[in-house]
Amino acid sequence: MKKALKITGTAILSLSMFMFVSTFTSCSTEGCTDDTATNYDEKADEDDGSCTYERDAFIGKYNNATDGCIPGESFNMEISAGVGATNQITIKNFAGFGDAIVINATVTGSNFTVVPGSLGNGQSLLSGNGSISGTSLTLTYTFEVDGSEFTCTVNGTRS
Repeated sequence: MKKALKITGTAILSLSMFMFVSTFTSCSTEGCTDDTATNYDEKADEDDGSCTYERDAFIGKYNNATDGCIPGESFNMEISAGVGATNQITIKNFAGFGDAIVINATVTGSNFTVVPGSLGNGQSLLSGNGSISGTSLTLTYTFEVDGSEFTCTVNGTRS
């Protein structure tokens, strides 16, 4: 009777060791596996959805933004993640031109460059760039109306 228990005990111990070793040798390391992300983890082999990008610092609503070209008026802008590349943002109600005006921009670090396009009503966005520091956004842009160029600066705070 004692001999049967010894074999059974050895078998249980062996099975337990096998399960222990199998469990720890087959584990993966979760983390951000996108090497373009700011929190890329080179040791991770399974993406856990935690990746963050430089553009994320810009995303949000900017209430009571002001434009130096329109004294005394304020407006709300919204910046969201752009479609496609992880360094793209979309600016809705760009410089207070209305919700229908959506401008795309490319982020590099704490700066962005807008993609030229139409602002409606015969106005064309020629160029623009901006930066963020904490929650403060500064955007300088040049647009054209009837052959005349104007350069303006928008300041906003993310809420």
